[in-house]
Amino acid sequence: MVRAFIEQGSQKENLKVLIGPHIKQCHFEIQEDTRNIFEQYSNALISRNGKWFVSLEAIIKEELMQEGFKEDQIQTDRDCTYCNDNYFSYRREHPDKPISQIAYVYQG
Repeated sequence: MVRAFIEQGSQKENLKVLIGPHIKQCHFEIQEDTRNIFEQYSNALISRNGKWFVSLEAIIKEELMQEGFKEDQIQTDRDCTYCNDNYFSYRREHPDKPISQIAYVYQG
């Protein structure tokens, strides 16, 4: 997404990234057969009680920093959509049918 903004003429130093409410590591469990997808982000993976959990926030931040963003350009909402009933959580409502979702906001 950030690359698309830059390709359209945005200056990286003028961009701010907000990682909005999302499922946090406390509830983003992955199965063993998908763990290899996340192994390159070892700081985002934890094992707890024989199960694997991923921090999407850590992955996004790492990728942004690799693209040259500074920490003060990245903000993260504290809310976990699974923990907070004020948010819809497909995974909380349908734990047996995991899907992926993404959203973005453009302020021109």
